[in-house]
Amino acid sequence: MQSGLGPQGLHAPVDPAQLHQTNGHSSTGMPDSASYVNSFKDERTQRQFYKLKKRLESRHKDSVVLPHSTNQETSVKTSESAQNETISPAHSTETSDKKISEKESQKLEILSSIKAPSVSDITSTSALLDWEAPELRTEANCDIDVSELQYNLLLCDKSLSAKPKVIYSGKETKFLSNDLKPATSYSAQIQAKLNKLSGNPSESSTFKTLCCKPDAPQPPKLQSRTKTSISLKWNAAVDNGAKITSYILEYDEGLGSDNFVEIFNGLQKQYKAAKLKASTCYRFRLAAVNEFGQSDYSGISCFSTSGSTPSQPAPPVLKEAFVNKLHLEWEQRPNDDNYTLQMEDERTLHGFLPMYNGKETSYTCLRLMHNTSYKFRLCASNDEGSSPWSQVVSYSTLPDKPDRPGKPCLKGRTHSSFFKVAWDPPKEDGGCPVTEYNLEMDSGDGFVSIYRGEELEYQCENLQPGKSYSFRVQCSSLGGTSEFSDTGCAVTLPVAPGKCEPPKLHGKPKALSVHLKWANPEYDGGSDVLGYEVEVINPDETSRMAYKGVIADCVVAGLLPGRKYKFKVRAHNKIGNGAWSEPFEVTSGAGVPDSPTISQVVPRSPHCIFVAWEEPFHNGAIISEYRLESRCNEKDFEVVHSGPLCSTEVKSLIPATVYHFQVQALNCAGAGPFSECVSCQTPPSSPGAVSTANIKTIVGASTIALSWKEPNNHGSPILSYNIEIGDAMHTTDGDNPEICIEGLVPETTYKVRVQAINSVGPGPFSSPTKIVTRGLPPLPPILECCGFSYNSLRLKWGDGKNLDMKTYTLEMESPQSKRFVPVYQGPSHTFKVTKLQELTAYSFRIYASNEEGDGPFSEVFTFTTQRALPPALKAPKVSKITQTSCCVEWLPAKAIGDDMLSYKLQLGTKESDFHVLYTGIQTSFTINNLLAGTEYSIRVAAVRHCINGELPGPFSPCTTFCTTSVMTVETQPPKVFSIVSSWKNREPLTDQQWAIIILCAFTFIAICVAMIIQQILS
Repeated sequence: MQSGLGPQGLHAPVDPAQLHQTNGHSSTGMPDSASYVNSFKDERTQRQFYKLKKRLESRHKDSVVLPHSTNQETSVKTSESAQNETISPAHSTETSDKKISEKESQKLEILSSIKAPSVSDITSTSALLDWEAPELRTEANCDIDVSELQYNLLLCDKSLSAKPKVIYSGKETKFLSNDLKPATSYSAQIQAKLNKLSGNPSESSTFKTLCCKPDAPQPPKLQSRTKTSISLKWNAAVDNGAKITSYILEYDEGLGSDNFVEIFNGLQKQYKAAKLKASTCYRFRLAAVNEFGQSDYSGISCFSTSGSTPSQPAPPVLKEAFVNKLHLEWEQRPNDDNYTLQMEDERTLHGFLPMYNGKETSYTCLRLMHNTSYKFRLCASNDEGSSPWSQVVSYSTLPDKPDRPGKPCLKGRTHSSFFKVAWDPPKEDGGCPVTEYNLEMDSGDGFVSIYRGEELEYQCENLQPGKSYSFRVQCSSLGGTSEFSDTGCAVTLPVAPGKCEPPKLHGKPKALSVHLKWANPEYDGGSDVLGYEVEVINPDETSRMAYKGVIADCVVAGLLPGRKYKFKVRAHNKIGNGAWSEPFEVTSGAGVPDSPTISQVVPRSPHCIFVAWEEPFHNGAIISEYRLESRCNEKDFEVVHSGPLCSTEVKSLIPATVYHFQVQALNCAGAGPFSECVSCQTPPSSPGAVSTANIKTIVGASTIALSWKEPNNHGSPILSYNIEIGDAMHTTDGDNPEICIEGLVPETTYKVRVQAINSVGPGPFSSPTKIVTRGLPPLPPILECCGFSYNSLRLKWGDGKNLDMKTYTLEMESPQSKRFVPVYQGPSHTFKVTKLQELTAYSFRIYASNEEGDGPFSEVFTFTTQRALPPALKAPKVSKITQTSCCVEWLPAKAIGDDMLSYKLQLGTKESDFHVLYTGIQTSFTINNLLAGTEYSIRVAAVRHCINGELPGPFSPCTTFCTTSVMTVETQPPKVFSIVSSWKNREPLTDQQWAIIILCAFTFIAICVAMIIQQILS
């Protein structure tokens, strides 16, 4: 790429190779120039390009800024950003999906009206392109400064069907493109931009570059060679629009100078150079010629002719020896093309084996054994053959450092201050014997060397008992020093721990115990202290072991208050016990008093007991108080006395009850233990009062039944009870806790008290209980029958009011069992008894109930059902209608018992009432003597013939008909009147028929709705 200004002050062009490199990925969304104008015809297409441009900008953020002029701020964008600017005709990153305003639309229209660029000064590799700014319209309501416009110049190579590429972006109106291909057709477009708006590219301007001399061909290639000839071939060169007329081949005559001589000129692409010298290097170059001239020369190719076989080479020389490799070199000769190096390892008995074959004059033999001798020989070769082997030479590798020795370990018995350490020699000495071992020991401060020599063991002395030591060893030889061995460990035997310091008192001494603490011994003997022992020396100089444990802290109990004691401590480990510490003397504190002894417990009454006790030993402090506790009936002890005296009276006790007593003494040290428990029983007493809550009553109108729970008899069985009700006193027979008192007045309040009596005497009365006797139950009402039918009776009682919320129970005598059974119970005053038989007598009785109970039954009332009327018939049918007669038919009625049924037929008109035409048992009748053209109505009723008389039933619905007139043809039936008659004679639909009609209608509507929904979804 060139920089600076080109001719006429224009910007320098962009290197096409760089343009191809930076825009190599832009073909994914770049349209060709012909489709630019047609792709922005409507607003919808523009919005689609806005979205596409926004996605491309989010993917490709980088741009390449090409060199620019020093006078003007212009840049050529060859990255994706410049490519994207040509894709979108109206760029707006902030409002890509919004509608373009009218003012921006006018600016876009002006920017898109730019004319195609003009092309001039066309050469084989360059062309000058210039353009004019778009024309501004006077009627356009927008302000555009032509000096602020920028331009994108797009160029397309038509021979490659490539996409247009931006080769210039700036404010200039001309550009010189220098990097064009000869004899190639191009199309150019210009695009105007203002700020963030870009217009449509202009129409294309097409031009073709001129032809020129060929490009430099590729260097010639070797086809074959002999001692006196070399055959060459080459590929065709690029002709740049003009046919190649010949190729020129030159060589340097084998002299190695820059003076080349022409040996071939023709159109063939191969040539054999003959009469050459053997084993000589020749250099060749090639040029192509067309009508515009000769091309530049190709690169130089070097080839040699064949020669004789090499002579015997000198043996390889050792440049440097290592532990496991040898670096060899040999002399390079002009006639040698290849070298073969062989090596022999006498240990393997395989003879010489090839190690290297190539053109290099040195080689390093790897993976050899240390301190080992190897034999080598060399052979040279070229195209004519191989030389004899050189003389055999022998070289040795260096010795290696030995492997690390074995891990040090103990040898023999371990003592508390010394032990012996031994180790094994290394498994591999590196080719030479070990000269020295270095033993290091770590006692906690790091490894320190303690021995150097050739021996494989060493005795370590002056060690600390019970301490752990670490060891490691390394060995040295002529090959070097090995690594340290694995670390071994050894521990000296421990001894018993040292003497502890005397224990110290922790807190104040207590009357029965002291709390001691002590420190660890200064020396643990090389082993962890496993525990401690504390010995206590009593005031009488006897001793006992008070503590054994691992914690340096204990509480020694079992002491007597106010005594002097001595304490010693010692530590022990796994070896044994250490020495006792110096004794520590301490005086125990004052203690609580001993437990007193109860000396006297005497009951003085059923509610009082006298208790006395002896004064105990005070244990070093004056007794300040005694506490007496008692309990009874397995309850907890309660304090009943507290004071300095040694006796007291316990009152408010329960007669005939066993009480348990215990007492304790208190001083400044605390409360002493309780004495032994002493029991005493109070004498019996009169019974206790009956609890009002336990009295249960059953109240009637004139009686009260009482029952209660037996009170406490206080040690003597209850003999009887006194019951006081009002002013009267009643006594039970024996100890039965219940009584029934009769002869009371209804609805009267009584006060009741109960008193128990035993052998000691009567107890107190219970609290009075108020009891109200109940009222009398209600009297029965009088039954009346207010409604009769053939199968039911409606009964009525009372006056219709029920202010006192009575409940009535109605009973009917069963015809089968002849017993009264309830048919109704409730507060109502009427009831309809159904499902009865006709002309049958039924007996009833009733009683009333309220809160006081059930009243007496009323007297028995008897009511009889009526006879059943015949059922209503269906409307009669009329047939055979003439001017004066017709035939009437009806369906027979259902028979009722053994009674006979007859029928009564009536006829009527609009002007007259119904009158009877027929009475009998037949179900049809012919009516005569009718008037022609007159409308009649007929109806029929059934009549039941009983022993007591006739019972007519209800009439059927009317059937209306009209006799034929005189002018009416006799053959025509009365259609209209028959239809009217049949419609009027229709019976009303039953509930089942209506249900079937509704179900069919709903099913039809559901099918229609389902078909409509299916049609909509499809």
